[in-house]
Amino acid sequence: MAKHAKTVVGSIKQKLLKRLLPVRIEFPQENETVVSSLYTFRMVVPEAAVSVDLCIDQGDWMPCRESVGLWWFDWTDFDNGEHEAVCRIRQQDGTVLVSEPRIFFVKRG
Repeated sequence: MAKHAKTVVGSIKQKLLKRLLPVRIEFPQENETVVSSLYTFRMVVPEAAVSVDLCIDQGDWMPCRESVGLWWFDWTDFDNGEHEAVCRIRQQDGTVLVSEPRIFFVKRG
């Protein structure tokens, strides 16, 4: 296979893997702008998750709460600008899975 074709195939595989990742931050969406002083993150994770944590801007891991089959994190006291969030889960069998980083922005008043 030609080098260019391998690059294209690799790119397609990466996009498919992102769609199939079992752990993902659903909201905020990629490059979304948050404009309120309180924001609730929403994570989608496998049913086998026993705990879910969120890390914002490479800070500490913070525990999320489960409700209606989804996991949530309420965020306050944040600064304007670009931010990055990552979600991790622990499954019943001890496996730890981590989401792709999610880039988003805050622009308040």
